[in-house]
Amino acid sequence: MFRILNMNFSERLKARMDALGLRATDISEMTGVSKATVSFWINGTNGAKGQNLTSLARALDCSAEWLSEGIDPPK
Repeated sequence: MFRILNMNFSERLKARMDALGLRATDISEMTGVSKATVSFWINGTNGAKGQNLTSLARALDCSAEWLSEGIDPPK
């Protein structure tokens, strides 16, 4: 549990993708962003914001707050 609370955005994204069996291509298609943008998210270059964050949370079946801040983890 402690490790989950200390994860950064890219770690939470990768963990959720793994849990759901999703690839970067799947995320790109589900959110409507480019594969390069998803790669930036996964590599920690930057995080999702605004509508992209909302779309990403919807695709990953979790809250935007969890993705961006680690608050309210998915069950």
